[in-house]
Amino acid sequence: MKFSAVSALLQARQKRRRDEMDDDDRLLSNTLQQMQQQKKHHANWNDRNGQSGSLPTISSQTSAKSGMMYVIDRESGALRHGIPHDSLWWVNYVLTPPGDLTQRQRFKFRRRFRMPIDEWKLFVEKLNSNPLFKSWKIGNTDVCSRPCSPIALLSLGALKYLGRKCTFDDLEESTFISERTHERFFEKFIEFGSTSLFHEYVIMPRTVEEMESHMHEMKLAGMDGGGASTDATNVTIENCRYGSRQPHLGPKGSKTSRTYNASVTHRHRILNTTAGHPSRWNDKTLILFDDFATGLKDGSLLGDYEFFLYERDVNGDVQKFLYHGIWLLVDNGYLDWSVTIPPYKYCTRLSEIRWSQWLESMRKDVECTFGILKKRWTILSKGVQARKLECADQVWKTCCALHNMSLFN
Repeated sequence: MKFSAVSALLQARQKRRRDEMDDDDRLLSNTLQQMQQQKKHHANWNDRNGQSGSLPTISSQTSAKSGMMYVIDRESGALRHGIPHDSLWWVNYVLTPPGDLTQRQRFKFRRRFRMPIDEWKLFVEKLNSNPLFKSWKIGNTDVCSRPCSPIALLSLGALKYLGRKCTFDDLEESTFISERTHERFFEKFIEFGSTSLFHEYVIMPRTVEEMESHMHEMKLAGMDGGGASTDATNVTIENCRYGSRQPHLGPKGSKTSRTYNASVTHRHRILNTTAGHPSRWNDKTLILFDDFATGLKDGSLLGDYEFFLYERDVNGDVQKFLYHGIWLLVDNGYLDWSVTIPPYKYCTRLSEIRWSQWLESMRKDVECTFGILKKRWTILSKGVQARKLECADQVWKTCCALHNMSLFN
């Protein structure tokens, strides 16, 4: 009895497989018939319009790294695999000299890639000279002895990914370079941006001369000794691991995110930023990991800077007092340090109200900088698709470095 049941089960499984195979054969046959009908319809349409009835044939040459992208060869008229040099990005942005572009075209390039084309040309030279991108240098070949993908197109793809929050598949369609190649290049790109580029453009001042170059507006506003504005911002992480989910669920939203503390000048230049931390941490905890703020507090950083403030003595007379060090403009969420000056939380006099409004108006520099960053690099506002937390930190530092680079140039 048991043997007969097993035999019936096997027969039923074999019948189901035969039915599935018949369905596949029937589907393939229908597809071939549709292709023949389309070819016949195309031939009849071309005959009616005085054209040849033959369809473009696919060339047997397999010189492409793009995979699924095809183009029509100009000489033979046959379909062939497209290469990166056939893409519109290559023709319009790489081959075309910047001097031939109109003002509108330059504006379009900057809006699409968040960087002027002249600055991008210099940026490509910087990438070519970095050993991280030796796999894509001109003249190198891959394991199949095919030319490597152009680093100019890959850099445009990385900038578009940061600025527009597109997918790697969209970049493949625009550059004829596989999405896996774009993904590999982007990993190297953010590693380069968070190390070499970050250390080159995000410079923390360590001498009095370096700090004074950022304090001109503060002195004009009457805030002698004010070095920068400090605040924290959150960046959403879409693919956060489940084990790290709880500490990264902050009180301001339902999505997992990382928080970063940054110090910014009045000209929106980023002087320093911390690494990423769980968004559940508040400002009081974050500032303990800020090298710039803690260095100012213990006097190891810019402790020899001197400035004067006017105060009233016990008799009510105005006196001039000498102070040492630099202080930061913050909100009321930070620790009560001598170098972190917030507005008054509870004001009882008109002078205190004026001072609080005055300080808050100057402290908006850091808020404006965060807004500029998240509008220019959309990936910071829409969310970073990374399972590794260090990848999100690399994206943040890369965007900060590119922001400062645009200010330097």
